[in-house]
Amino acid sequence: MPVPINIKPEIIRWALERSRLEEKDYPKIFETAHRWITGQKKPTWQQLTNWAKEVMVPHGYLFLNKPPQESLPITDFRTFKSQTITAPSPNLLNIIYNMQTCQEWMHEIAMADEYDTVGNF
Repeated sequence: MPVPINIKPEIIRWALERSRLEEKDYPKIFETAHRWITGQKKPTWQQLTNWAKEVMVPHGYLFLNKPPQESLPITDFRTFKSQTITAPSPNLLNIIYNMQTCQEWMHEIAMADEYDTVGNF
């Protein structure tokens, strides 16, 4: 039998806000979150796993005591209508993390093959 899990309401709210999903487009995600926030229901492990994928939040973040402060791991030059964008979207963070992983992988290969500069390929 699935075991209900206690998740802090502020983490659920943070995950929804971070996802940048609109309630009108994803009513089921918001209904589920509302039930968890109000305590009408408690999620199971599998429900949390599925919900985390839908809102693009790493599953483990849902078990934190307070929402994490996320920032871009690179210099941020983004603007929209001449205004600085305050928080990165989940998609942007995923792309940056994936590219950093690729860079690290390529660096390791270059070092293993004893290339000292990019021009030596």
